[in-house]
Amino acid sequence: YFHSGAFIAGHRSFGAGVCGFFASHGAVCLSASCRLTNSGDGVAGCIQDAWAVLRWTRANAGRLNINPSRVVVAGDSAGGLLATSLGTGLRVGAGVAASEELPAAVIGNWPVTT
Repeated sequence: YFHSGAFIAGHRSFGAGVCGFFASHGAVCLSASCRLTNSGDGVAGCIQDAWAVLRWTRANAGRLNINPSRVVVAGDSAGGLLATSLGTGLRVGAGVAASEELPAAVIGNWPVTT
């Protein structure tokens, strides 16, 4: 789960309520923090971090007791844009992701669009 905050604020703790909801329905939920745009890397840095979170989650699937091919990404507002970017395969400076790299599904609540 990627938090909101307009890419200038926010923390993974913003996802506690959403993760609690998912967990109450039997899902494992991780709430991630990504770089903020005021770090100087812009939204591109945030998207790169989101890909790193997806890769880390899959690489640690055994520890998390999850199926790496069934990872769903979610987020709201700015986090929704990150989730949607992963779902569409958008990678910064590296072309479009291969289908096996994509998440199983995307939940984008009020994703930021331009």
